[in-house]
Amino acid sequence: MIRRLFERLIFGFYVLALLATFAGVGAYFVLSRDLPQLPDDLEKINLSLPTEIYSADGERIKVLGQRYPVSLDDISPNFIKAIVAAEDAGFYKHKGLDHLSLMRALYMNVRERKILQGGSTITQQLSKNLFFSFKRNWIRKIKELLVSLQLEVTFSKDQILEAYCNQIYFGSGAYGVEEAAQVYFRKRARELTVLQGALLAGLPNSPNNANPFTDYPRSMRRTEYILTRMVKENLISPDEKNKALASPLELTRPREDNNPNRYFVNYVIEKLERDYGKEFVHFGGLKVFTTLDARLQGFAQKSAVSHLEALESEMKELDTKNPLQVGMVSIENQSGAVRVMLGGRNYSHSQFNRAVSNNRLPGSSFKPFVYLTAMEQHGYNPASIIKDEPITIDIPGTDLWEPKNFNDEHVGDVILKKAMMQSLNVVSVKLIQEVTPEKVIETAKQFGITSPLGNNLSLALGTSGVSSLEMASAYSIIANLGVYNEPYFIQRI
Repeated sequence: MIRRLFERLIFGFYVLALLATFAGVGAYFVLSRDLPQLPDDLEKINLSLPTEIYSADGERIKVLGQRYPVSLDDISPNFIKAIVAAEDAGFYKHKGLDHLSLMRALYMNVRERKILQGGSTITQQLSKNLFFSFKRNWIRKIKELLVSLQLEVTFSKDQILEAYCNQIYFGSGAYGVEEAAQVYFRKRARELTVLQGALLAGLPNSPNNANPFTDYPRSMRRTEYILTRMVKENLISPDEKNKALASPLELTRPREDNNPNRYFVNYVIEKLERDYGKEFVHFGGLKVFTTLDARLQGFAQKSAVSHLEALESEMKELDTKNPLQVGMVSIENQSGAVRVMLGGRNYSHSQFNRAVSNNRLPGSSFKPFVYLTAMEQHGYNPASIIKDEPITIDIPGTDLWEPKNFNDEHVGDVILKKAMMQSLNVVSVKLIQEVTPEKVIETAKQFGITSPLGNNLSLALGTSGVSSLEMASAYSIIANLGVYNEPYFIQRI
């Protein structure tokens, strides 16, 4: 009885193994039809065409994904040891797959029911560059594994490592170790010290968060971790690690970039990356034609700086560490094309894009939405008379509110048109009191404003933050006599 049961179990396992083998072979033949053809030389991966971004007037304003490949002999052994320790310690031992890491990643992915980890070896990371789809899914992951096996069979370990070192991203716009060495240390890749090699090797895993230009302490903690990994893998001795940590890093200052186009360009790149994926945008060889008018952008920059300097000259106390800033957007009314975008005074000093952030108070520029709501809801017109007078409003849970005009004076009876021209605060508050803030919010949304607006009477004075882009779009509707053209930044790709 027991022997028969044992035989059945053995037969069952045999059948399952046979079915799994046939399924695996079948899956390979099905998936292999869609696998990209391997190049005869891995340098062709690194020579993919860069993406170029153009302004509306034909000026090339940005190039993405441009690489400067070098041979493995022209890369410092200090970096090579560091990148192997950081990314794939068993690189020279495995055949393209790290089975332990793969099983760990498989367990996590099955448990979470989605692709979270990849257990990727250097070969697998390189294979990603043969795909134009970088979405995390099981089919792509299996294809990536198959291509990794093909790479290992076709090319030597040194060829794979050389291609990898030339294509990875190190942050600060640097692709490949040669450009990274220039950006961070102003030297060739073959000249990198142990400390410099370890710092660069720590960047591909987190090129923005571990960037020494933006977070030096975190970058150095990552560098020390890489050096510890190198000791563990017997790539350097503990004494060499200590000497490296005591050596000068010689980090250069980040290159200043005060090109006013950068705010617009970065916004376009972020939008493209959301829609198509970072790798495809940077290495797809695209030509992106935008709506930016570089000539008008230059005029806007000069005008904005001149105005800010004039304001600062009249200020009694000036904070030199936090100078006045600007957010500006100009939209072509008839089409919705965004022609100008300034996100700040100087890009090299502040990369925060104030033109699209939602925390700028519009002030009196918000009042047209209050007036329009009153006209639509209560039949007001430009000739309607309203009294500008001192008022006190009882707001539950807080002190009495007494809105005042800018000059603290009141003109009495005034027509709506003149009240708008003089930007009388009291009149705006009276109108929003009559129509309710909810109705004004509905009107603002019809004008394309998506930022959350406060449901209170002070909204009449523009106390809820909106972006310059939203306000420019809303005002273009007024210029178009009610016709809404959605703002756009890209003409064609």
